[in-house]
Amino acid sequence: MVPGMFGREMIVFFWLKKIIGLFFIPLQFALIVGTLGVVFMWMRKREKLARAGRIMVTIAVGVLALAANRGIAIRLARPLESAYAPIPELPPVFDFANPAMPRDLAACKYVLVLGSGHADNPARSRINQLSNSGRARLAEGLRILRALPPDTRLIVSGRHLRGPSHAQVSAEAAASLGIAPERIIRMDEARDTDDEIRTAAGIVQGAPVALVTSAWHMPRAMHMCASLKLNALACPADYLLPAGVDEGALAWVRFELGAFECTSKAIRERAGRLLLIKNAAP
Repeated sequence: MVPGMFGREMIVFFWLKKIIGLFFIPLQFALIVGTLGVVFMWMRKREKLARAGRIMVTIAVGVLALAANRGIAIRLARPLESAYAPIPELPPVFDFANPAMPRDLAACKYVLVLGSGHADNPARSRINQLSNSGRARLAEGLRILRALPPDTRLIVSGRHLRGPSHAQVSAEAAASLGIAPERIIRMDEARDTDDEIRTAAGIVQGAPVALVTSAWHMPRAMHMCASLKLNALACPADYLLPAGVDEGALAWVRFELGAFECTSKAIRERAGRLLLIKNAAP
C-alpha cells in the first residue's frame, strides 16, 4: 500500500482541473449553457438577455446533436486509439524465446493498471464492482502479467471517496482471478492519472513498466510518463471503436448514445492535454 504524493498545492490544482474540465464535456456544457439560456429567455422585459438566451439554447442543442453524431465521434476518437499499437496475443506463460513475446514487453518489471472507478456493492464480486473500463484494463493487465516472469509486480491504483479504495477493489479482483497477493502493489491515495504516474515513478525507480489504460486515454498518459520520467511501454485496452471497420458516409447520419460517450471522452482527453501545465517531476 503506497501513499499518494499530493501536497496542498496539488490538491488545489486537482480540483481546479475538475471544475475547468466540466466545460469541456458536451453534456455538462450543454446543461450549463442551456439552463442559463432558458433563464434568460424568461426575462422578457430585457430583450437583449432574452435574445442571448435563445442563442444559448440553440448552441446547447447543437452541441448535443454534434456530440451524438457517429461520424464526428469516429473522427475524434480514432486518432487517439490508433496512436499506440495493441499488444499481440501472448504465450500463456513466460517464454522469452517465444517469437510472440515482444522484447520490450519482456523487459518490463512492473505492470501498471491505471484506475477507472467502481461501485460499492457488497453483494457483487470484486470483479463485478469494477466499471466497464476497469474490468477491461484489469483483464489486459493480468493477460500481460501472466506472460511475464514470476517476479513481475502488478500495480493497481485509485482512491475512492468512501468505502474500499479503487486500488483495493482492483487488487482483490486480481487475487480472485489467481494473482498471488504478494505480487500486487496498491496505490490507494492516487487521485488522477498525474498522481498515479508520479507515485508509480517513485516505486519502480527507473525500471521499465507496462502501462495499461484505455486506448483513448493512452496518448495523454504516455505524455505524462515522458514528463515524469516513467519508462513506460503503452499497452492499450478498452477500445471505443471497432477495429478495421469503415462505416463510410453512413456514420454522418447516425446519432446514438455510444457516439455521445465516444465524443465526450475524446474531447476530455484533448482538454486534459491542454491542462497539463504542472506535470514536471517534483
